[in-house]
Amino acid sequence: MINQEQEAVLFLLKAVNFDWVMHMKSVWRDSEYDVAALHQEQRTRIIDELEKIKATGDPNSPLGMVLIGEGGAGKTHLLSAIRRYALSQGFGFILVDMTDVHDFWKTALQGYVSSLQEATAEGAPQFQRLIEFLLSYTNVQTPIKQLTQANASQLKQNINSILSALARKDRAATIKFRDIVRALFLLNSDDISIQGTGYNWLQGFGVEEEDKYNFGFSVTAASHPSEIVEGLSWLMSLQGPSVLAFDQLDSIVTQHHFAAGSGEYAELSDEQRVSRAIIEGIGGGFTALRDKTARTLILVSCLEATWEILRTKAVSTFQARFHQPPLVLGRVRDASVAEQIVASRLREIYESVNFLPPYPTWPFTQAFFEAARQQSPRRILQRCDAHRNKCLAEKEITELSSFGDDTPPPPPPPLDQLDRDFAGLREQLKEQSHATRALGENNEDTILATLLQTAGECLIRENPTADNVDVAIETDFPGGKSPLLHVRVRLIFRDEGDREQHLCLRALQRTNAKAYQTRIRAAMTASGIDRALSFRRLILVRTYEIPGGSVTQQLTRQFEQAGGLFAHPTEDELLTLLALQELQKKKDPKFDAWLRDRRPVSQLPCMRDAITWLFGDAASKASEDNLSQSGGSSAPSSEAKKTSTEPQVPGDTPPIGALQLPIGTRLVGQQARETIALRVQDLTKHTVILAGSGSGKTVLVRRLVEEAVLLGIPAIVIDCANDLARMGDRWPAPPEEWSNEDKQRADLYHQKSQVVVWTPGREAGNPLNLEPLPDLAAVANDPEELDQAADMARDSLQDIVAPGKAQASILKRGILKAALLYFAQNGGGRLPDLIELLSDLPPEAGGGIADAGKKAQAMADSLRAEILNNPLLRQGGAALDPAILFGLDQPSEKTRISILNFIGLPGIGAQQQFLNQLFMTLFTWIKKNPAPVEQPIRGLLVIDEAKDFVPSTGSTPCKASLNRLAAQARKYGLGLIFATQAPKSIDHNIIANCSTQFYGRANSPAAIDVIQEQLRQRGGSGQDIARLERGQFYVVSESLTTPTKILTPLCLSHHPPTPLDEVEALNRARASRTTEHMLKLATDISMA
Repeated sequence: MINQEQEAVLFLLKAVNFDWVMHMKSVWRDSEYDVAALHQEQRTRIIDELEKIKATGDPNSPLGMVLIGEGGAGKTHLLSAIRRYALSQGFGFILVDMTDVHDFWKTALQGYVSSLQEATAEGAPQFQRLIEFLLSYTNVQTPIKQLTQANASQLKQNINSILSALARKDRAATIKFRDIVRALFLLNSDDISIQGTGYNWLQGFGVEEEDKYNFGFSVTAASHPSEIVEGLSWLMSLQGPSVLAFDQLDSIVTQHHFAAGSGEYAELSDEQRVSRAIIEGIGGGFTALRDKTARTLILVSCLEATWEILRTKAVSTFQARFHQPPLVLGRVRDASVAEQIVASRLREIYESVNFLPPYPTWPFTQAFFEAARQQSPRRILQRCDAHRNKCLAEKEITELSSFGDDTPPPPPPPLDQLDRDFAGLREQLKEQSHATRALGENNEDTILATLLQTAGECLIRENPTADNVDVAIETDFPGGKSPLLHVRVRLIFRDEGDREQHLCLRALQRTNAKAYQTRIRAAMTASGIDRALSFRRLILVRTYEIPGGSVTQQLTRQFEQAGGLFAHPTEDELLTLLALQELQKKKDPKFDAWLRDRRPVSQLPCMRDAITWLFGDAASKASEDNLSQSGGSSAPSSEAKKTSTEPQVPGDTPPIGALQLPIGTRLVGQQARETIALRVQDLTKHTVILAGSGSGKTVLVRRLVEEAVLLGIPAIVIDCANDLARMGDRWPAPPEEWSNEDKQRADLYHQKSQVVVWTPGREAGNPLNLEPLPDLAAVANDPEELDQAADMARDSLQDIVAPGKAQASILKRGILKAALLYFAQNGGGRLPDLIELLSDLPPEAGGGIADAGKKAQAMADSLRAEILNNPLLRQGGAALDPAILFGLDQPSEKTRISILNFIGLPGIGAQQQFLNQLFMTLFTWIKKNPAPVEQPIRGLLVIDEAKDFVPSTGSTPCKASLNRLAAQARKYGLGLIFATQAPKSIDHNIIANCSTQFYGRANSPAAIDVIQEQLRQRGGSGQDIARLERGQFYVVSESLTTPTKILTPLCLSHHPPTPLDEVEALNRARASRTTEHMLKLATDISMA
C-alpha cells in the first residue's frame, strides 16, 4: 500500500499535460508551454518579413514561405506563436485547415470566414476589429454596437453610407467588392437570421432573391470562392499586413502518392484521379494566391515529403511564388530546450498546489534531457508520457535518466466495480430522461456534440492500433457556436508515408431548411468527402426527418452521392454515451483498461460499420479479437491463413516474431561494442542500403539474407552482376575477419539453406517459364484489389498491344482493362486463355467502347506475335511461381534462396520486363498467401542496384509495379531489401517506404549530399560519410531512431573480389536444376 503523500504526488503527475498532438484549433490559443528557443531562427525570419510588409506599405503580397519538418517537429506550434505575434501587432491572421481539402478555393475561403470569427487579444472577433477599423477609416461615426443591433432596413442604409465613404478612398475596389463588405457587416448582426445571410454569402453558398433585395446585394452569390478571398484580403490589407497560413496538407498529398505509386500510369483509378485533381488544384491555388491577396504573407506548413511531391507533381510554376529553400524545422539539438519543453508542463501543475519537487523537472533528470537531444518535441513528450504511465501503473515514482523504453506495466486490475458503476449510471440517466433531451434540435452543438466527442475519445481507447499507426482526435473546430464538424478521428500510417484515414462526425438535428443547408454544406467542405476518396468518411447524426424543399433535397442527394452517411442512434445508444461521459469524469485509473476490455462504443449498432471501416486495417494484435467480436474486421486466424505451401520451420527454431536479426556491432570511435540487431518484423517494413562502390554494400546484402535464412525466412534475390550466385558456396578457408561465432553460423547456414540459381532466358541453365498474367481470379472477390491487379496486368501488356499515346492506343487500353476484369470474374487463366477471350470478345467485356471486338482481335494477334518473338514466353522450366521461388511448394527442413541470375537477359529492357512480371506475380500471390499470424514475415525480395529499375526520373516497365508492391507488401508479410550506389538516382518513394536504412561510404558529391541530408533529418550529421571504412555503416530503424554507427560482419558464403563468368553461372544453375529435381523426386517417394 502507498501512503497518502505518495498517492497525492502520483495524482499530480497524472494531471500533467504531456499531450504531444497540437490540434488546429489550438493555434488560436496562447500556449502556456511555448518555448521561444525552439525554432527561434525560423520564428525571427517570419516576423522580420511581416515587419517589412508593414514598413513598405506595398499593396502586393511578397513571396510566401514554406515550413517543412518531420511529424512532431513543432510546425503547428510555430504557427500558434506567429498568430499570437500577428494579432498583438494589429495584423490579421488567417488559418486554413487543409486536412480534408477537396476544393482549394472553397477550403481557403472557409479558412478566411472561420478565422475572422476567432478572437483577437482583446477578446472580440477579428471581423469586428476589421469593422471598427473600416468605420474609422471612412470617418463614419456610427458606433459598432448600433450596427450590431440595427434591423434589416437600418443596416442596409448604414452599409450604403459606409460603401459611399469607402468608394471615395478606392472607387474601383469598392465597386468590385461591395457585396463582400455588405456580407461582413451582416455577419456582425445580433439578429441570427441576418447573421446567417451574411455567413452564407461569405461562404459562397449564396442568398435568396428576397435577401438580395432586402440587403442590397448585386448578385445572390459570388461566381467563384476566389473572388471572396480576394475581397476579404483587400479589406484586411487596408488595416495592415496579414498572415495566411496553410496547415495539414500532408494527408491528401500522401494518400494520392501512396495510392498511385510513381503516378505515371496511363490510366488512374477514380480515387487517384480525384486526389490528383485536388493536388493540382492546390498547386494552382498556390500559384494564384499571391495575385489574389494583398499585403499578405503566405505560409505553408507541411512534411518535407509533401512539399517534394507538390514541387514535382503539381503545377510547376507555383514554387516560384515562395522563398527557396524552405525553412526546415529540425529536431531538438540543445538539452536546455528539451528541458524547457517538459519543465513548463510540470511547473503548471506543481505551482497550482504549491508542491516543491526535488528539482524543477522531477522525475525527469538532466541525464534524460541530454539523451533527448536529436529527438523531436513530440518524441520527447511521448517518452515522458510513457514513463508517467509506468509510474502510475506501478504506483511508484521513479526518476527517468535515459531515452530507452520502460518495462511494460503490470496487468490491469479487476474491472467489476466499473461494470456496476456503468450500469447504475445508465439506470439513473434513463429515469431522468437525459437521452430525450440530448436529441432536441437546439442541443445539437452542445449536449449531442459532446456525446459524439465522448464517442470519439472512447473509440480510440477501445481500439488500440499497431505501433506504426498513430491516432489523433480533434473536437474543436472553427465556426463559432455552430462548428463545421464535431469530431474528426485521424489514423496516421507512419510506415506508409504518413498517409491518413479520417472519420468525421457531426450532429445535425436542425429542422429549419436554411439552418440544415448551411450546416450540411459546411460539413461537406470541412470533411472533403468524395465517393472516390475511400480514406474519408463523414457521418451526420440525425433522428428527425429531412426538411422539405428542392434545395434541401438536392443537397442531401449530393451528400449521399459523395459517400456521406446518416446515423440514427436510439435513446438506448445515447444512454450508453451519456453514462460513459459521466464515468469518464471520475478519472478512474482503470477506465482505459475497462474500455479496451468492454468496448461499449464499438458495440453500438450506429457505430459498428464506422469501426470496421476505420480500425479494420490498423488494429493492433491485442485488439483484433475484440474487434471481430464487435463486428469489425480482424486478422484471420492462423489456421485460416495457412496454405499447403507454408514454410516448414525446423522444430528447434522459436517463433519468428520472437527473434532478432543481428546486423553488426556498435562502433564508438573505432571501438566495437555490443551487437546491434533488428526485430524480425522490421524486415516487412522494408530496408534500403545507400552506399558507394567498395563500401561493403553487397556483403551487407548477403549477410542480411543469410541471417534471415538462419531464422527460416526464404528469399528471392535479383542478381544482375553475377556476384550473388555464389551464396551457396562455402569459403575455401575461414576468413581472418571471422569470429568463432561466425564460423559456427556459417556451418549452420550451409546446413539450413538451399540455394537455387535460376536463369530466365537461358535453357542451358535453370530456366523459368514466364506467365505475364498475375492470378487475377485470386483477387476477383475484392473489387479494390482486383482493380489494382488488373491495372498491373494492363500495364505489363500495353507496350505490346497498345503502345504510345494516340487515341487508338488509349481506347485499346480501356478495352484491355475491361476485358481483364471480365476475365478475372469468369475464372481467369493464363495468357493463351486471355488471347482466346480477346479473339472473340463478348460485348459485355468491352467496356462499352465502340468496335471493341475488332480492336480486341488486333490485340490478340499482337500477343500471339509476342509469344513467337519473346523466348521467355515459350521457354520451358519451372513456372514463375513465388511458392516455388520461396521453396514452399514441397516440405523441407531447408530454407530456400532463389537467385534470379540475368545472364539470359542481357539488355536492361528485357530485365525490366521480366521484373515487372515478377512484381505483378508477387503482388497477387502475397495477398492470397499472407504470412501466418504467428510468423509475421513470409519472405524477402532483394534487389541490388535498384536505380536501374525504379529511377528517380522517367519511367520503366517495372517502376509502377515495384512501387505498388513496396507500398502494399508489408501488410501481407513480404519484406523488400533495396541497395544502390546512387541514392539520388532512385525513386524517392522507395526510400520513403523503407523504415530501416543503412548508409555506407559514398564516393560522388551527389551521393554524399543525399546521404548527409538523410542523416541530418534523422538527427545525425554524416560528416564522415566519405571516410567510412569498408563494412562501416550508419543504420536507423523503428527501434534505432537515431543514426547508429555499426561495423557489419563478413558474409557467411564465399565472396571473392571477382564475379562469376557466364560459364560458372550456368554451371551453378544446372547444378541447382539437378538438385531441385532430386529433392522433388525424394519428396514424391516419401509422399507415396
